[in-house]
Amino acid sequence: MAATRALQALGARLGETGLIGIDELDWCELVTPGITTLAQPTDAIGRAAVACLVPSHGAGATTVLRRHAPELIARGSTRRPPP
Repeated sequence: MAATRALQALGARLGETGLIGIDELDWCELVTPGITTLAQPTDAIGRAAVACLVPSHGAGATTVLRRHAPELIARGSTRRPPP
């Protein structure tokens, strides 16, 4: 949000000046023309974390490397406006 405010204060237009955020926040789609985000799969990450901490069927907790692919949500902040 601070970067968006700073760009607006400078008179920079999103799209002409690219902006991408990490994590999908509710307000990102509300800022014209929308802020592109890299959404983390937080539900899947949380479930995997709990599964690593809670022993199942008498087994002890184990260390497991898990990868969770983010989702790119492209919006106007990374699209050039037409000339």
